[in-house]
Amino acid sequence: MTGLTRYAAGGDTEIRFTIGLGAGGKFFATRHLGLRLEARGYMTIIDLGGRGVCSGGCVFVFNANPVFQADITAGVIVAF
Repeated sequence: MTGLTRYAAGGDTEIRFTIGLGAGGKFFATRHLGLRLEARGYMTIIDLGGRGVCSGGCVFVFNANPVFQADITAGVIVAF
């Protein structure tokens, strides 16, 4: 998944590009009792830059400063 993240702190607000990845599953021990697990990871590009030089051929250099976040969720399933 892709999207935008809003950073707001101390009167400064910025919108940054974010890439996310998630996975999860449900695992039943019995017909009525189980466990649900989910994990998500996010990468937000804080600073992005680049430059190019052409002289008989072209060379492009890109620079990115990412920030990583993750969360894990677990829950008990009780089915009737």
